[in-house]
Amino acid sequence: MKIAIIFFIGFVAFTSAQNEGEPDQYLPEQNEVNENVPEVNEVSENVPELNEVNEMLENLENQDNGMSEVEDVIPKNRNNQEESKQLCKEAKLYRNPEDCGTFYSCAIGHYPYLMDCPTGLRFNEKLKVCDWPQNVQC
Repeated sequence: MKIAIIFFIGFVAFTSAQNEGEPDQYLPEQNEVNENVPEVNEVSENVPELNEVNEMLENLENQDNGMSEVEDVIPKNRNNQEESKQLCKEAKLYRNPEDCGTFYSCAIGHYPYLMDCPTGLRFNEKLKVCDWPQNVQC
């Protein structure tokens, strides 16, 4: 709504500046300003351009802002206690040598957890993240 009022004031100023005449035509008396300013509803009905601007603003408000909702993907994990009888001695992530699409997550004093990368990704040992296959030596 504020934008519509600002647009209207700019429109009035622009059209007033187009009129030729004496300088006193450009600056009306204070009481004349209040009498001659139409209500916002009257303006939107009488100025088709303003209706177009209002429509564009409404459309912008209804559109997204270039951002999308992103859901957290929590990798599936499997406790590897049956396979490994040894507790982790350091906290780290390391690739499963048998499957590049999985990796182990280790926490000190716990058994390693076998975790899956999202479909189509491989564990990048250097970056310690699931990555595109072309970025991973496997």
